[in-house]
Amino acid sequence: RRDLLATAAVPFRPDFFVVDHAPAGMNGEVVRTLKQLRAECPETRLVIGLRDIMDEPAVVRKQWARDGVYELLNDVYDLIMVYGEQDIYDVVSKYGLSPQAAAKTQFVGYLGREEGKLTPAEIRASIDMQTDHLVLVTAGGGGDGSRMIDAILRDMRLALGACDFDVLVVGGPLMSDADRNDVLRQFDELPNAHYLAFSDDLTSYIGAADAVISMGGYNTVCEILSLGKKGMIIPRVTPRREQLIRAELLSERGYVEMIHPDDLVPKRLLNAITEQLSDHYPQCPAIEMNGLDNSVRAVESLWPTPEFATA
Repeated sequence: RRDLLATAAVPFRPDFFVVDHAPAGMNGEVVRTLKQLRAECPETRLVIGLRDIMDEPAVVRKQWARDGVYELLNDVYDLIMVYGEQDIYDVVSKYGLSPQAAAKTQFVGYLGREEGKLTPAEIRASIDMQTDHLVLVTAGGGGDGSRMIDAILRDMRLALGACDFDVLVVGGPLMSDADRNDVLRQFDELPNAHYLAFSDDLTSYIGAADAVISMGGYNTVCEILSLGKKGMIIPRVTPRREQLIRAELLSERGYVEMIHPDDLVPKRLLNAITEQLSDHYPQCPAIEMNGLDNSVRAVESLWPTPEFATA
């Protein structure tokens, strides 16, 4: 990857070179290209886009110091974009950015998602709905979401058929065969529980749901917030605490509800979802989701020439 990046990017002499999430690359593979572009293509603008939260500050600071990230942020990158809100999580102070790096940092906001390809009516018609309410359970890729899925299916069994909502579980492409088989075995006695292995149009299913149970990954959370859905977040807490921090901060502000995975005692999740679906549950506040437009403007500002001007 290091060699491919350098041999592709440097001769191409791009106007912009945008790195996602990891300033040095996942294993330092982008450092060589960044430094070559800076030395050989001074007209190329170098941009890093960071998620709202990466991990606990002490962990990130230690990793960035080890990987030479602070040098890159200070001396190499032209723009540091954060896909989040500074008043929710201030990357500058939390991760110890220098005044030099802070001056190049723009909080562009969360990345909104468009509505899915299918209407809510089309999605609901594709499910053998037993009730008028639909709760979507998604574990993202599905590599480690079986505990959350087991909790809601267990609670539905404990309700002895008294659930007044349907549940659609989207397992995810990374769910192991063993976990998938274990989940599917639990559906036999639950007529209002449905399973979908994978969808490349998850936003359509989120749009059709009355409430969403998910882990706390950035993309899924942005989908829930974009569509204004009632979200119940059960974050991953190891090996990184990114999801936990995100869920706690958004929950404190009323954007989502959060249950720590250690608190998934019997009926805890069932009671929380029942409360969310009740008529008296407050509407979630709106949050700005215009990060994509703001990102475009931030990048354009590095090169304000007519060919890059926004129409």
